[in-house]
Amino acid sequence: MSEKHLVCQGATVYCDKSLACNSPATAVPLNITSQTLVEMNGGKLAATDKDNSVANMNFGICNDPKYSNAKPPCMAKVIWQKMHEEVDITEAGMKFLTEKSEAVCNVCSVPGKIRIAFHGQVATLTADNFNALPKTVQFALCPVSREKENDRIEFGQKDGRLKRVLVKEVKGNTTAHPFEKVIYKVTAYNEPAVPDNVRESIRWMVSVDGKEESVSETGETLELLIKSEWTGKDVTVMPYLRKPDEEVSVKTTVERFPKSILFARSMKKPGKTLTGETAEDMLCADKTPEEVCRMHRLFGLQLKASDRELFADMHMLAGMGSLSGGGELLTALIGHFKDSTGTPFSNAYMDQKLKEHPSFHTFVYQKGKGVLDNLKKQLKDVSGNINKIKMPLIGKITSDRTKFNTLKDKLNGMTLAVDDTSAYEVYVDDYKLTAPNTFNCNLRVIVYDNYGLDAEDIAKYGTMAGFRAWYVLQHVRGYKPFLTKMTCIIPIRNKTF
Repeated sequence: MSEKHLVCQGATVYCDKSLACNSPATAVPLNITSQTLVEMNGGKLAATDKDNSVANMNFGICNDPKYSNAKPPCMAKVIWQKMHEEVDITEAGMKFLTEKSEAVCNVCSVPGKIRIAFHGQVATLTADNFNALPKTVQFALCPVSREKENDRIEFGQKDGRLKRVLVKEVKGNTTAHPFEKVIYKVTAYNEPAVPDNVRESIRWMVSVDGKEESVSETGETLELLIKSEWTGKDVTVMPYLRKPDEEVSVKTTVERFPKSILFARSMKKPGKTLTGETAEDMLCADKTPEEVCRMHRLFGLQLKASDRELFADMHMLAGMGSLSGGGELLTALIGHFKDSTGTPFSNAYMDQKLKEHPSFHTFVYQKGKGVLDNLKKQLKDVSGNINKIKMPLIGKITSDRTKFNTLKDKLNGMTLAVDDTSAYEVYVDDYKLTAPNTFNCNLRVIVYDNYGLDAEDIAKYGTMAGFRAWYVLQHVRGYKPFLTKMTCIIPIRNKTF
């Protein structure tokens, strides 16, 4: 080992394809530019395999055989071989050159071979003097003098003394969502002055639940795209020069999106007015017979009738409103009203009619105003992180609300059962990003109406016995109105925002 010298500033090199600098006697200086961390032999910079361009060695005119007359200037770009493999500058991933190192230059049509003419070191110590020196000084003069395989020395420089350069701090987000790009940045070292080549050589390890993920980027900054399969897991990001250290890391939790989110609702809550009071058509036992008589001159007939007779009038009205279907629905509604529980009423027939109705399609899909476009706009504003949307959106869906007032509705029971809807809720279920700007979810739209009558209804339909019977049963005799609740689930797949 004592016969193999490391190469340092002052070394000379020659190329067998150079016209003039092709022998040890005509060798040119090797300029060291690859690193400033390691000095030896009295303050000379050590040469590495990254000293490999024409800026480090200029051999003048290249004697490339393919040029018969005018020869080109040297454009050396070499690959070093036979470096010292056991000791390196670990922060920068460089290998030391020794006097036995050789390089190949492929710029020339016939590759040139570069050799070391002189290693650059000047011996001024005897073996006894050298062995008497402290180990750190021995390694500074000749790093290959280490004795054991594990005696690897890492180099930095501070006032001429050896010191390891270490990453001490890194910053990045502690939470993220799938497909988000998170920036991690080294913010501190153990040394105040760190060379650029060391900063550029920082490596990164990403560990997800103990499993290492491949990262090829180097440098002080890492931009990491959070993968979908990391959802619900902790991602540990560690920058390092020699080996990763969890004490210098950022732990990022990849958040799960909620199973169900109330995305939007109407200004009015179900069964309420805009001011939050109980809607008039949801009141019961709030009128006297005298008050009802003043509303319409024909009410006297219903006020004298029994409950049984009044429900018979309601069933007759239902028959008129279900000539093409919906009879079973109206019978069920009247039965629920007669039970007087006041609980919400749902029915598969109503759900299907909601799903099929053109006005509901408009409510969901109207361009720029409907449910879907509102959701896409909100997701775009938060880069797909639905957790960041300020929800629910109240009264923001400006598309026309669902109404059952067509001729078809008047014959299939839906006008009598619902007519104009009073409130809605929109839930986003099973939301998932499938790409940075693409998502899947299920839109669960719930539409409400009040199954009850108010004074405005009597003004319109008071001439019909069935409506007068319904009003008396509700407002005089105390049968409780209730909410009708229709639900439609709409699968949304691979929509972009």
